[in-house]
Amino acid sequence: MKNNLNKLLFLLFLFFTTNAYSNPIDKINFIGLNNTSENSLLKEMPIKIGDEYSDSTSNAIIQSLFQTGLFSDISVTNSEGKVNVTLVENPTIKFFDFSLDSGSGFSNWLKSEKMLMSTELLK
Repeated sequence: MKNNLNKLLFLLFLFFTTNAYSNPIDKINFIGLNNTSENSLLKEMPIKIGDEYSDSTSNAIIQSLFQTGLFSDISVTNSEGKVNVTLVENPTIKFFDFSLDSGSGFSNWLKSEKMLMSTELLK
């Protein structure tokens, strides 16, 4: 009987210590985003709000975000259930601006400039 009571106390103690060290994720913050939306990154990450945080979780976050090819540097910190993901985005081209006005002045005739792109070529 005494042996069973010791086993039960040990199991209860073990259960409460594992719960004391668990660290659930309450919020995920992205720092340094300019071109990418938070929702698209949350879909790429292997964790969700409410999951437990550990060092392996941090490595999984970094690996999954690097696989997107959008970032050159990623760091993850955790403080009181808030996971802060600091990102440095790779440079991207947002838009092109084409000006097809070659002009028809006398100076263009002297320089013999030709228009390399036409409206049909752009379409």
